[in-house]
Amino acid sequence: MTPEDTMSPLIPTALDSAMVILSLIAVILAIIALVFIAKDRRNFSSSIFAALFVCVVPLVGPVFYFIVRRDERRGGGGG
Repeated sequence: MTPEDTMSPLIPTALDSAMVILSLIAVILAIIALVFIAKDRRNFSSSIFAALFVCVVPLVGPVFYFIVRRDERRGGGGG
């Protein structure tokens, strides 16, 4: 009998719990970033690109948006 046979499929493992927490963090960050994008007064195409990037690249997209937004507010511009 292997350990997989004795484990219940209904009890989540540590990996399952970690994935749920990571997914929740990604969804919360995406929602917050989309709210900030909706409130931002940029041109339309820039806002659409930012929203698509946040939605298509989970977890990294919102973090990248917040970093770029912070730099733009400081006047860095990135270029």
